[in-house]
Order: sequence, then structure tokens, then C-alpha cells
Amino acid sequence: GKSTIPHPIPNLTSTYNRSPQQSLWIENATQYEEKGNYAKALYYYDLYLAQLRESRTTFHPPHNKPVSSDCVAKMTETTEHTKIQIPISYAIEMAWLLHKVGTVRWKTGEYTTSLSPLLEATASLRHLYVNASCEGENRKSYGVGVADILNSIGRIYVSRGECEQARMFFEESYDILKDVCAQSPPDVV
Repeated sequence: GKSTIPHPIPNLTSTYNRSPQQSLWIENATQYEEKGNYAKALYYYDLYLAQLRESRTTFHPPHNKPVSSDCVAKMTETTEHTKIQIPISYAIEMAWLLHKVGTVRWKTGEYTTSLSPLLEATASLRHLYVNASCEGENRKSYGVGVADILNSIGRIYVSRGECEQARMFFEESYDILKDVCAQSPPDVV
């Protein structure tokens, strides 16, 4: 049977519609990553990342309305002279992919090059988290996703021996999780 690749950002599901080719790249990358062949995994993640970055220029406000029940309908990214409306599903998919790329680079010992994609992923999800216009599961999911990526950044700084930098990212992650958990009382059984 065909395997389904779960979304690694906890409770955050992307509605981004991957093409069959993109799904195959992700499946190959995931399999290589699980086997410890990080070079091959990065090859497939990078193919998908390049295509996602290229597709960003095709988003225009009147044509691409995200199919989503998110609190926020879109992200606005400002380029030199234009504002581009980016569907939430794209922003989540990009954050997920950048997190994967950064994590795999970290696993190969590329501590310097692993930071850039993780910082980019954090910025994207943080925008969604901060601007979520309603309390509830979406805001909570964005917060948990940001916290997960911040923890990955902290681990990179630990690997580099920069414990003070690591602590800052771990503390920010903890603060976000505290905020997210305070939004709704835990379920009582």
C-alpha cells in the first residue's frame, strides 16, 4: 500500500495540495532520512523547496483563496514593491519543509547552514501564531509548531557549544507553550 507522510509539526495539518511529483520527492526524502542517508534526503527536500519557492510568485490576491477554516485567511509578504497574498496552506507547507531541511542539515553536522531554514520557518509560523484572529485550535497549533522549531534551533546551538543562545530559544519555546496551554483548560476526564 501507499504510505502517507505525516505532517511533523504537531496538530498542524497543511491543506497544501502536493502534486504527485512533490509527494514522491517527500516520500523519497523521508525514506532516505529514516535510513540515515541524509545527503539523498536533502537532495529530494531541496528539489521540493526550490519548486515551492518558485511557485510563490504565482500567488495573486483575487485568484488564490486558501481552502481553509483557519482564523487567518492569508499571509501578506512584502517584496520590493508588491504585496503578495500567500495562502495559509502554502505558508504551513513551507514552514514544515524548511524545518525538515534544517533538521536534516543539523543531523549531518552542518550547524551553520541548518540555522537559516529554521529561522525562516519560525518567522512564517510566528506570523500566523501572532496574527491568529481567534482563540482556539489553529492558534494553538501554530504556537506548538513555532515552539517545535525553536527547540530545533536550540539543539543546534547546543551542538555548537553556544549554551546561552540555546537557552534563549528554549525559553521562548517554553513561553509560547505556556501561552498556548493557558488558552484553554485541559480536558477533565
